[in-house]
Amino acid sequence: MSHSYDTEFTEQLTLLNPQMDFVFKSIFGDSKHPDVLISLLNSIFGYSKNTNNTKHITKVTLENPELTPDTIGDKNSILDIRATTNDNEIINIEMQIKNEYNMRQRSMYYLSKIFSGQLVKRANYKDLKRCVVICILNFNLFEDTDKSRVHRYFRFLDMDTHQELSSLMEIHYIELPKLIDSLQQNSKDNALLLKWLLFLTNPESEVVSMAKNEVPEIKEASEILEMLSKDKEKRRLYEMRQMGQMNEITNIEGAREEGFQLGVEQGIEKGIEKGIEKGIEKGIEKGIEQGIERGVQQATLDIIQRMLDAKTDINFTSEISKISVEEIKKLFNI
Repeated sequence: MSHSYDTEFTEQLTLLNPQMDFVFKSIFGDSKHPDVLISLLNSIFGYSKNTNNTKHITKVTLENPELTPDTIGDKNSILDIRATTNDNEIINIEMQIKNEYNMRQRSMYYLSKIFSGQLVKRANYKDLKRCVVICILNFNLFEDTDKSRVHRYFRFLDMDTHQELSSLMEIHYIELPKLIDSLQQNSKDNALLLKWLLFLTNPESEVVSMAKNEVPEIKEASEILEMLSKDKEKRRLYEMRQMGQMNEITNIEGAREEGFQLGVEQGIEKGIEKGIEKGIEKGIEKGIEQGIERGVQQATLDIIQRMLDAKTDINFTSEISKISVEEIKKLFNI
């Protein structure tokens, strides 16, 4: 496959966001670079060659390495990574930037499908292998007092005694927004995992630069990211994927606004039917108008923030949001 590079372009290179599912899969789901995925998985499971833990992933076989322009262009496609380890464990890992408010149900569904999908006709239940779903999230799924718990995992257990039923099914959630608190509070999460999460959060940071000297796989991942960022075709596909996701966010916000307005209209109609006095009715209408206006403004700011977080070009962000570049810089202290 040919790659097109531009000297002037690479000198002012901005790295692609490794959290974008297309980029994430290009780095960790490439069969030519299995060590990168192996290192990430070992860090998530807490396996280390430097401990007494004899468990360690040494090999992975990718089950869905394909990454086509059609798949990338489909905003509804799930660019997950599925692999089988040297112990025949089946692992599915997904990077999710935006909160679609269905992650718990979705991850449980994926896990059940993968687990049940092992059985063919007349197969023995005893042959079922361990299945793990890993969700790396750029939003908080668990809102609780412990803001430093960046990594959680779940299995089936007895609610009274906490006795584990089985380790054959397991779900991991990693919440990237909690990474800073985790680092500041000397989290119990292992050092290698935190270095990988820092790479995903800010691959150009000094901490990641130091990590590249300590962890060969992080250096390898950084080199892959740099090559992807220099490739004009890859960057075009990245922007196409990003635009599709931003359009989806805009559509969702539009649908919410439309639903809100419909609810307001129905509420007004209901109020009139009950005989609300004219003066009160006008006051309510005025308050509703102001509420809608503020709601639209907040929705627009939320979209701009998400686009900036995804390292979207500011001119493109301005075009989508209909807010000038100067105003965006002023609002977000850029």
